[in-house]
Order: sequence, then C-alpha cells, then structure tokens
Amino acid sequence: MLAPRNNIDNGRLWLTAMGDAATQVGVTIQYCMPLPAHVLQSTKIQPITTIRASDDYRPGRTFPPNWQVAHTSMLIWAVGSVSFKDDFWSTDIPQPGCPYQNASGCWEPNPRLEAIISAVTGGPIAPSDKIGTAVPSLIRETCTASGLLLKPDRPATYLDATFQLSFDTLSDIKAWHTVSDLGSDGLVVHYLLIMDIAEPYVITTQDLGIFGAKRSFVYEYNSSDSIIASSVQLLTADQSITVAAAPNPGSNTPRYYRYFVITPELPNGWVFLGEPNKMIAASRTRFTNVGVSPERFTLTVNGAPGEVVNTAYIGNAGSIQAVSPVTYVYNIPCTIGADGTAEAVCGGDTCKCA
Repeated sequence: MLAPRNNIDNGRLWLTAMGDAATQVGVTIQYCMPLPAHVLQSTKIQPITTIRASDDYRPGRTFPPNWQVAHTSMLIWAVGSVSFKDDFWSTDIPQPGCPYQNASGCWEPNPRLEAIISAVTGGPIAPSDKIGTAVPSLIRETCTASGLLLKPDRPATYLDATFQLSFDTLSDIKAWHTVSDLGSDGLVVHYLLIMDIAEPYVITTQDLGIFGAKRSFVYEYNSSDSIIASSVQLLTADQSITVAAAPNPGSNTPRYYRYFVITPELPNGWVFLGEPNKMIAASRTRFTNVGVSPERFTLTVNGAPGEVVNTAYIGNAGSIQAVSPVTYVYNIPCTIGADGTAEAVCGGDTCKCA
C-alpha cells in the first residue's frame, strides 16, 4: 500500500473512514497487530473496542511468543481499549490435519495457561480447536453458563516492580497483575500470573498496591469447585509470595507458571474468596451489590437461570495469624433464580445463598 506513504494524512483518513462506516452500520472494530501510531489513532475512532496485542497464534510456538501481551496491553488500556491475545487450542491432544507438522508441532502443550492468559487479558476469548476436539470444561472456566465472559477490570500488565529491577531483564521477569474492584470497603481482588522466570522472584503486598497494615489472603487457582482451607495463606506487609525459578523450557514443552488470587480481609472479619472454579474469581460481571456491615457480608450473584455458582468465604479472619493457618472455608453453592440472580449472606458463623 503506497497511498499512506505518499501523503501524511492518507493513513488517518483511511482509518477514520473505516470507523465512520462501522458507526453507520452499527458494528464494532478490532485492530489486528497495529503499530503504536494506529493504537493512538484509535482514540479518535469510536467503534474500536478491542485491539489484538499479539503475533499470530501457533500451537506450541515459543518465538515470537503469541501470549506475550502484558507490555502491549499497557498502551492499549491507556487509550481506552481492551487487548486480545488471539485464539488458542484448549486441548493438549494432537489435532489431525493441522498445517504445522514441520513447524512447532500439531499440539498445544499449555492449553490451561493459554486460557488463563486470555482471561486475564480481558478481551475476547477464542478457542479454535478442530471441531470435536475442544475441551468444554476448560473453556467454561472463563465464562458463565450462558457464555458471558468473566473479565477483570483491566488487562493484566507487568507489575511496576519488574521495571524497577531492570528494563534489560524484563523478558525474564514475567509477573502480570490485574484486579476486580467490587466497590465496597476496599474489596479489591488481585490476580497474579507468573511464568518463565530465570531466578527466584519475591512479590510483596506493596508490589500489588496493598499498603499499610492491611491483611489479605492468597490461594493458588486450580479450577476446583471448592477451596481447601489448607490451600489459603495469610498475606501481610511482613510476608511475601516467593516463586521458584523456572526458565522458558522451549517449544512444544509445558511451561511452569503460578496463578494466584489475593483477596482482602474486610472490616467485619469476613474474606470473600470468590468463585474458585473460574479463572477470574471475582468478576464484576458475576458479583454486584456488595454490602459490608459489622454484622454481615452480602452480595448479589449473577448468572443464567438454574446455573450453580460455587462461592467461597472465610469467617472470623481476625483470629488467623501467620502461625495459625486457615482452618475452615465456607464453600457455598448458589443456584441462580429465574430473574438471573441469587443473594449470598454471611454473618455470625454461617453463610447461605438464596
């Protein structure tokens, strides 16, 4: 295309015309693999809602890394759009007939990691398996029973602390972070994804933006329908999350990663652990109308009529210290009513959902 090179305005005019046409017919636009100039121009074009932040997906591919989107997402979110990671395969079983036999193989060694990255990125989620080979149970971890995506508040981006260490080693310190702010008494749930680190890495509460004497609880996501008390740990300003070194293993090899959910202790001593079998455990799509009083903790659970939503809580968290671990977690299933909601109520020594 020589036209954009012959006149400094042609590129802008072309993008603007595309946006005007989309507005006229009522559709949205996703920019695919744009340069920074196109991302900046998107601020003038209303129909743009998502921007693809990655190279093309190819199963098992190490370079260029299709999933490496957290740095690009910083710019995309700053201009008011959401990132898209591109598609992925949800199964690690070889898929017959794929065209990559002589490249990076015909199987995806990291389907769960691919799905988690898609979820924390906050944009569309696009499983692209051959018909009959997809893994519905994995895909369902990203959405409600009706297919509505459960998203964080913003795309995951690098922790600021990774830049403080060094720009040169950024590729060796992949620590991504995003949040769900449920809007009541500091109920901000953090998601922390760490992978491909060359040296042991320590994350503090300050790195996550949790300051002062605030107490939080952390557990590692494992897609279970319930949370075991022994898997939940207290996290304070004097404690940290330490992740062992695990460099990139290369193409067609399962990657080592850790994915944590961190949630605060509320003023009344309750801790909301979220929805343990969803990658975004406390999405504002799922949980609304949070209420915190001295006597109880309440929230509205949203979903498809008849859907069973698994929720988890800790009560009397103030009695828990570093030397006295969590001993009990309330795992409460909520059945969504005909109006698309259910109400969870925790108080005293009980939790229930109706």
